[in-house]
Amino acid sequence: MLNQATAFTSTNYLLRVALDGSRYLVWFTGTWVEFGVTAVFSGLGIGDLFSALFFAFGGSVVLLLCLIFCMIANSPLLVFTYRKWAAKRAGGLGLANFINGGLFDSITKEQVDAAKEFLGRDIASPDSKDSDTERYFNYDAAKLLLQLAAIVYEHRNESIRTAIQARRQGGTMFSSVTPDHRSNASNGVLDAIDAKVKAALANYGNDAVSKFCTTHNLEFEPLSELNDTSSAFAGVFWEPKSNWIVVSFKGTSPIEFGELLSDFDAKMVSAGSNIPGFKKVHRGFLERVYPEDVTKTRGVRPYDTILKGVKALAKWLRNNNGLSGSPKINIWFTGHSLGCATASLVYSRMLMRPKDLGEKSVLRDAYMFAAPILADRDSVDAFNSKMLENPKEPRTMWRITSNWDAVATLLPAVGDYRNIPVSPNNAFGFAHLGTELKLRDYPKMPTATGNHLYYGVKIGIKTKYALKDLLIEREKALNQDGEKSRIWWARLWQKLPTPIGRLIAHAPPNYWDQLNRTGLEGDAEWVKPNYFWW
Repeated sequence: MLNQATAFTSTNYLLRVALDGSRYLVWFTGTWVEFGVTAVFSGLGIGDLFSALFFAFGGSVVLLLCLIFCMIANSPLLVFTYRKWAAKRAGGLGLANFINGGLFDSITKEQVDAAKEFLGRDIASPDSKDSDTERYFNYDAAKLLLQLAAIVYEHRNESIRTAIQARRQGGTMFSSVTPDHRSNASNGVLDAIDAKVKAALANYGNDAVSKFCTTHNLEFEPLSELNDTSSAFAGVFWEPKSNWIVVSFKGTSPIEFGELLSDFDAKMVSAGSNIPGFKKVHRGFLERVYPEDVTKTRGVRPYDTILKGVKALAKWLRNNNGLSGSPKINIWFTGHSLGCATASLVYSRMLMRPKDLGEKSVLRDAYMFAAPILADRDSVDAFNSKMLENPKEPRTMWRITSNWDAVATLLPAVGDYRNIPVSPNNAFGFAHLGTELKLRDYPKMPTATGNHLYYGVKIGIKTKYALKDLLIEREKALNQDGEKSRIWWARLWQKLPTPIGRLIAHAPPNYWDQLNRTGLEGDAEWVKPNYFWW
C-alpha cells in the first residue's frame, strides 16, 4: 500500500538518491576545477576572484545541505505521511503552497473576469494609457497571474518522471506540439500523447489545476516538460473564446534537488547565441531553457517546444474565434522564483527576435513574482532598449517583491546599482530584469525601483473596481473561519531572523496574502536603490 501511495518504490528512491548525489559531485568537481583554472590562468583581479570564490564556496555548502535535506524529505515514508496530512489539513496541496490550503479558492469569479477583460485588451487600445511617461500595473491581472504561477507547482515532478518513462518505453520522445495539432479546445494541446503518458500527467496534483480551470472556464496544457526533468516546466493557460494566452513557468520545488542545483549554479556564461543582444546570464537558469547539450532531447531545446506550443495555440485561437489578424493574440508571461528566471529568458528571446512569435501574435507584459538575479548589465541594457523601442507597443516586465523575500533580495546584485563600478567578470555584477514593485500594507502604496523604466515615471495601480468595494471584499475574506489566525501565524513566521523568515516570505501563499494587503489608491512611490542588499 505504501508503494501505491507514493510516487516511487524504495528502489526508485535509492536510484534518485544516487542520481542527485552524482549530480552534486559532478557540479562540485566542475565548479572547483573551473575556479582553480580561473585563479591560475585568467589574470583576473582580486575582486573578481573573490566573487567567484564566494559563489563556488557558498554554492558548495548550500547545495550539500540541500542534497541532504532532499534525500530525507523524499523518502517514501515521509512522502506518504505528508500526503496523508496535506489531504486533511492543507487542501492536498504540495509543499510550495501548503501553508494556505484554500489558496486556489480565494480568488473570486468577479476578480478572474476582470483580469480576463484586461488580458484580452488590444495593446494599442485607447483604454491603455501606458506610455514613456506613465505605466499602469493592473492589479486584477496580477492576482490571476499569481494564481497561475502558484498552481503550476501542483503539477508535480513525480508525474513528469512517470510520463517521461512512459514516453521512452514507447520508443519516442515528446519534443513539441505540431502546428496542426488541435481539433477542439477540450482535446488539449497534447493530443498526440498516448494514454499512459496522459494518465501519468494526471497524477499527483493535476486535479488542483483541473479544478481551478473548470471553476474559472480556463484551459491548461503543459509544454516542454516531457523532454527531461532538468528542463524548464512551462504551461499555457487560455480561455477558449478569447484572444490571449498566459505562459506560466513553475518555480523551485522545495525538495527537488535538480531545481535547487539550477538555482545555485550561478556562474555567468555567454547567452548571445540564444538571446540576441545579451552578453552573460546565470548558467543554471540558461541551461534549463537553452541547454548546451541537447542529445537527450534529439536536438530540441525547451525554448523550441514552448515556442511551437504557443504558436500552435495562437493559431487555433485565431481560427476558432475568427481572428484573422486583428486583434492579435496577446502573449502574457508569469512565474514565481525559478519560474521567473526561466520565463524571463524565454520572454527575452521572443522580445529580441519578434519573428519567433510572428506578426499575428504580440508579446505583452510579464508579471514576475520573487524574481532572482539573472543577467549582467549589458544584457539588462539590451533588454531595456528593446522594451522601450516601440512607443506604440509599450511593454513592462513587472518584478513583484514581498517582505524582503530572500530569493528576490538577499543575493548580491551590484549590477542593479549603476553608480557602483563593477567588472564584467565579477560574479557580484548580476542584475535583475524589469521594474521592481515592492508590496506594502494598505494604505501605503508599493515602492518602485529598477532601471527598466526611467526613474520617476508615473506608475499607477489600476483595477476595475472601486477602492471601497475592494476593501469590503478584503474584509469579507479576512473574516472567513480561521483566516485571521492563519495570516497572523504566516506573518509571524516571516519575522524570524534572516534567512529563515525571508525564505518563508518567498512562498507563493505569502505573496498572495501581501498582494491582498497592498495599497491601491494612488501611484507607486519611487525609491533610490538600497546598496546594502542584505
